[in-house]
Amino acid sequence: MLRGGHKSEISNTAGAYICNYLMYSTLHSLAESKSDTIAGFIHVPPFGLISEEELENAGRIILDVVARHLN
Repeated sequence: MLRGGHKSEISNTAGAYICNYLMYSTLHSLAESKSDTIAGFIHVPPFGLISEEELENAGRIILDVVARHLN
């Protein structure tokens, strides 16, 4: 993200608890069902703090990195 010109940082705020719960619950459910599905979690700033163009560009970077790691 940083190389793509986007601000990026780890957030350890109270919201991390909910985000972690969501992510680990999803991973647990996928493991329990023996699913091939992969999952990830990306927290983005509220609309208005990032432009649609920035969000689209960041999404493309993220999907490109994921696709390269899956091959």
